[in-house]
Amino acid sequence: GRLLRDFLKNPLIKMKDIKNRHEIVEKFMINTGLLHNTILLLSGLPDVERALSRISAKTNNPRDMIMLALFVEKSMELFNKLRESNDQVIKKLIVDDTAQSLALKLGKLIRKKIHDNPPINLNDGGVIKDGVDKKLDDLRNIKNLKKSEILEFQSKYALATDVNNLKIKFNNFHGYFIETTNKNSEKIKQCNAINFRLIQNTINTSRFQTEELKETSLEIERSESESIELETNIYEKICLEISNKSDCINILSKKISFIDVISNFSILTNFVTNSNTTHQ
Repeated sequence: GRLLRDFLKNPLIKMKDIKNRHEIVEKFMINTGLLHNTILLLSGLPDVERALSRISAKTNNPRDMIMLALFVEKSMELFNKLRESNDQVIKKLIVDDTAQSLALKLGKLIRKKIHDNPPINLNDGGVIKDGVDKKLDDLRNIKNLKKSEILEFQSKYALATDVNNLKIKFNNFHGYFIETTNKNSEKIKQCNAINFRLIQNTINTSRFQTEELKETSLEIERSESESIELETNIYEKICLEISNKSDCINILSKKISFIDVISNFSILTNFVTNSNTTHQ
């Protein structure tokens, strides 16, 4: 759309350039199979220019990375289709091997390190894949291990107090805490085996804390905070690498935009030609 607007604002004035453009349009009109495949591949392409600008600005939306990787992959599919045509005019639409190679490396880097369906917000965690960084894997293992401990605490506390409906829950204010109905609150308070500390009463429930549960809750919080900080650092390094090598993506983007506009010219020209033939 942006390139089409540019075409309309700045029409060609040199006969050679006009003829070259018309020749490409004609090639697509003649090769309807190639035109159909081109349109299909273009329909799945994201707006990589905007994604790239957001990555450069570090707006912390990891899905822009996946959009970029998808753009590279779809572009390569399209170039392979154009290459199969064995038409020299069409082949000129393919970017050079250097730009393709650099773009492919960036795409593979993203696929290797970023989850295929990451959260929109980097601060939610879970953006970087397992196996990318050992320290990050260790922090995640701590979190998972401690969450397993909490499940064990729940069974232990229920057995010690004889309160089967005792649950361990979480909120941002208390972290992990024990919750039971007010009816069973006295059983918790009278337990001698474990020191339960009352932290809150609501209309229907009572909430308790133990020292081990509090410490485990803090350990989970620390590991989550550290893992997100580490993920952010890894993510920003990937952003920097993409920004430093963004020229190859821009080359691909300009070429794909041109193919998009030209192939649509071919479709419209075919439509007009067929309509005129029908009316005649």
